[in-house]
Amino acid sequence: MTPTVSRHGARATTVSRGQSMVEYLVVLAVVAGVFALPVGGDQPLLLQFADAIGEGFARFLTAISLPL
Repeated sequence: MTPTVSRHGARATTVSRGQSMVEYLVVLAVVAGVFALPVGGDQPLLLQFADAIGEGFARFLTAISLPL
């Protein structure tokens, strides 16, 4: 553990370097797991989201293909 000196003269340690990246990865894994798990016997949220986007795109294509 090498102590370093900050701009204000206080000593700081370099032990916690890179810790925030690990925390971000853990939170991202938890969020991805929540989206991948089925909720209440339904489809997983990720598949529901994909279906909603597909349905919206199909409606958009139908709307723009109508004659003026």
